[in-house]
Amino acid sequence: MRLHHVGIAVEDLEEAKARYLLLGYRLLAEGEVASQGVR
Repeated sequence: MRLHHVGIAVEDLEEAKARYLLLGYRLLAEGEVASQGVR
């Protein structure tokens, strides 16, 4: 039972990491577009 909970926690961690990376790339892309617009 405990192992099952650990498995779920690992899946949540992987999903959270993927979302964080996706958000980071999106912010980075928007930042580049904004800096190009300033020039």
